[in-house]
Amino acid sequence: AAAATTTGAATAAATTTSGAGGTVSATTAAGATTSGATTNGTAAGGTNGTATTATTAKATTTTTTISVVQIQVVQTTATVEAPDCNTAGSMSTDPTVKNAFIKTMANITGVPEANVACTTTKKFCRRRLQTELFDSARRKLATPSVQADFSVTAPSGTTTTAISSSISNTQLTDFQNALVQNLANTNYSNTSLKVSSISTPSTSSQLTGYTKCYFGQACYFDLYEANTQYEINSRAAVDLVTCGQQCANTQGCEAFEHIVDKNKKQPSCVFWKAG
Repeated sequence: AAAATTTGAATAAATTTSGAGGTVSATTAAGATTSGATTNGTAAGGTNGTATTATTAKATTTTTTISVVQIQVVQTTATVEAPDCNTAGSMSTDPTVKNAFIKTMANITGVPEANVACTTTKKFCRRRLQTELFDSARRKLATPSVQADFSVTAPSGTTTTAISSSISNTQLTDFQNALVQNLANTNYSNTSLKVSSISTPSTSSQLTGYTKCYFGQACYFDLYEANTQYEINSRAAVDLVTCGQQCANTQGCEAFEHIVDKNKKQPSCVFWKAG
C-alpha cells in the first residue's frame, strides 16, 4: 500500500490535469505496481500549483489489521570491502551476514535488534573486461564490497538524535571489529574485511505498516478508472495517519494518497486499488 502527502494544488480525482514531471510507483503487497505521473502543472478548473510533499509506502500485508503510527527512522549505509566479487555476492545474500550487520548496528546505537532493519547488496562488481579498466587517474575501480543499508527505529526513551550521534561518533575500525566478532560463527569468520565508509545518518518520517515514503510526488488521477483503480475516501480534511489507517482498514486498498490543499479544492484522502 502506498501513501502520499501533497501540498498545494494537487490533481483532483476524476479530473484531467497537465504538466511535466517524473513518475511515482507504489508496489503492492502482492507485488503489483501502481504508477502515475508526478503532479506538476494545472489542474482542471484552472487551479495552478505543484505537489510539494508526498509519501509513498508499501504495506507489510493486506490481510492483517495494522495500527498506523507516524514514526521517525534513522537511516545510514555502511560499505564493507571484501576480497573479491564472489565473496561480496555470497555475503550479500547470506542471512547470517545480515544478522551480523543488524547485531553490530544494534550494539552501536543501543537499541534492540528488532528495531534495526538492514538490506545487504554487493557493490563495485563488474564484468571481467570492465574490472580491468582504469579511471583517468589510472587507478583501479573500487574494491568489491558489501553495502548494508540500515533503518533504525528509536525505541521508547531513545531519541533519533541520540541514535544519529552514536552512528556519527563510531570509528570505522570499531564498527569493523564488532562486525568481525559477530561473523565469528558464520562461513566468513576468517574472511578479510574492511569497513571503508559509514554514511552520515539522516532522519525521515515513516508510517508503521508502510516501508517507503516519498515527498513531493503524486499521481494523475485521469489516467485511471474512478472507483476501480482509485477511490476518494475523504474530501474533508484528514491527517496523514488517519488516511493511512483508513487504507489499512479497507479491503482492497493497496495505496493511499494524502493531499493537503489550503484552497480546499482537492480530496484529502484517496485510495489506490486493483494494482
